[in-house]
Amino acid sequence: MAAIDGGTAEKLVESYELDIARANLIISKIRAGTFLEEPMRPVFPGEDALDPETGQPLMEIPGWMPREGVDNVTVHKAVFSDWFKTDEWDGLAPEAKEASLIYFSALLEIENRQAERAKQLQAEEAMSQGMMNAAKPDVGTPQSSLPAIPS
Repeated sequence: MAAIDGGTAEKLVESYELDIARANLIISKIRAGTFLEEPMRPVFPGEDALDPETGQPLMEIPGWMPREGVDNVTVHKAVFSDWFKTDEWDGLAPEAKEASLIYFSALLEIENRQAERAKQLQAEEAMSQGMMNAAKPDVGTPQSSLPAIPS
């Protein structure tokens, strides 16, 4: 709602439409059998692209990989989920089905990383709040105004 109030609703719609178009472009490359032949692309800032063998950052990754921080994972997942429900997808060659599942798995990996980051930030915030509370002066326990009951 804040984006709409700020006059950026058109940009949100435009971005949504671009994500749908990008997901459909990937689907068309899967249909054509050219998906896995995409040239390498540079790693976008903020992408977690590590060599699985060495753990070192990669400079390039396959061009078909979803672009973390650029592609809207939720929109891409929705487009692919709808496609998975079609007769067309059911009739695809095994290689095309595998390619579509590779892309969907990459989307899930990005989503999982984002969820882990959010949990980590939340834990750090909770820890920070806990430290701030611990640093507050102890004003003691309030005393009851009732007389003590003899035992």
